[in-house]
Amino acid sequence: MENGLNRRDRHAIRDWIDTLSVAPGAGNRKAPALGYPLLGAGKHRFVFDIGDGRILKVARVPKGIDCNAQEASLYRRAPSALRKHLCPVTAAGHGWVVMKKMTRPVPSGRVCDRQLKRVRELADRYGIAISDIVDRRTGRPRRNNVRLAKDGRVVLIDYANVYAERNQLVAFFRRAFGR
Repeated sequence: MENGLNRRDRHAIRDWIDTLSVAPGAGNRKAPALGYPLLGAGKHRFVFDIGDGRILKVARVPKGIDCNAQEASLYRRAPSALRKHLCPVTAAGHGWVVMKKMTRPVPSGRVCDRQLKRVRELADRYGIAISDIVDRRTGRPRRNNVRLAKDGRVVLIDYANVYAERNQLVAFFRRAFGR
């Protein structure tokens, strides 16, 4: 999925990722100079607005490389029933992922809470525990990781923290690929 960024951007990101491998704490000091507005920074990744309704997530620390790979992999492999609740990944490479920009916040209320619960149950059914849906301490939905699609469906915009037991993961891939 390399078709989301131009050669200059991919080269700048590759240089940044190389810097992280030599100096893992570099991302704690500054964001890579990519020429796009910085929307924010999480614990593991920077988020840039690259225009055309898309955002770019770039690893901030070495774990961010794994987070981006996890999101791209889960989006590609998830069953369609679950994928429709995952923010679309349009391109990905080593240390970066491009996704659709989702801006509509999820309102408080029972309807959206029920939708989030169903998404979590759906993921659980496939043996996937997406820890960023619900706060582990409070049990409340993590609305900062979820947005509302135009059709009213809840969509996870940060689903990199996925945990599954090995047997559950094997079963998921068998169901996903019919093996």
